[in-house]
Amino acid sequence: VLTNAVELQGLSVGTHSATVRVTAAGATNSPQTMVVTLVVGKGEQTIEFPAIGDKLESDAVGLSATASSGLAVSFAVDAGPAILAGSTNLTFTGAGRVSIVASQGGDGSWKAAPEVTNTFEVSPLTVVSSTHVNVRENGEGRFFVRLAVAPAAKTTATVSRISGDADISVQGGETLVFTPANWGEWQAVTLAAADDADAASGAAIFEVTR
Repeated sequence: VLTNAVELQGLSVGTHSATVRVTAAGATNSPQTMVVTLVVGKGEQTIEFPAIGDKLESDAVGLSATASSGLAVSFAVDAGPAILAGSTNLTFTGAGRVSIVASQGGDGSWKAAPEVTNTFEVSPLTVVSSTHVNVRENGEGRFFVRLAVAPAAKTTATVSRISGDADISVQGGETLVFTPANWGEWQAVTLAAADDADAASGAAIFEVTR
């Protein structure tokens, strides 16, 4: 039977000791004292990082996550066309899949939390009907362009060859005008390939910019 109770509260990480007195009815060597040792380890913590959801490349996101320990959470771009400005402000440099990692490294009382990764898609403001167009020699090929969201005012998209065979060029639709009324309508871009002396296939890369 313990004749003095020891209550230990708010102990820091490390080893703690307390002396207690023990009595046993009928024992000739009672009471006895003994030292109780308690080892306190770092606590476990988790991170809650809500889903971000798909975005447009013009969007900006304020990142937010919480650790069960109450410690501050850090963010990093794991993959994709994104830039983290400051500690929580996320912007995008293009379209694609983006992965953001939330982490909390712990401190003197808490272990590092398991990292949580949030992955989502970033869509372009300008949408093309196809990324590969076949253009026959001395002939034409077409693709179509529209916007993903309505612009606030009239805006222009320009189609230009940035590399590849100079025989392939934009024949029509080099400049496309979109308004708040027609932004969702497909507009045609016509590519042409000039006749040349060889029988080899050529290729060129074209870019749509706003």
